[in-house]
Amino acid sequence: MELPLPEQMTPEQWSHVTDTLILLWAFAGLMILGAGSMLVAHILVPSLIDKRDIPEKYGKGRPIVYAIAAVAFVGAIFVFASFVGALEEFREIYPATWV
Repeated sequence: MELPLPEQMTPEQWSHVTDTLILLWAFAGLMILGAGSMLVAHILVPSLIDKRDIPEKYGKGRPIVYAIAAVAFVGAIFVFASFVGALEEFREIYPATWV
């Protein structure tokens, strides 16, 4: 079974491929943001406060960073679900054995 060449794809199909790749990059970015926020709020800030490298007042900002991480993870779940749904339309372009 032969795969379609890029010049055989319609502009709508190229647009769909672009949208799917944007979802994939958004998922990666949200996961990095969420993981980085969790590292800062759960490990870095308490450690720096215990070693007295930063004042204790910075510990009060930890819930905000936790909230940023939670929003990023929820967004990542939504974007990943959209990405998986967008992959279903790839069956028009490529046969099921290749996807």
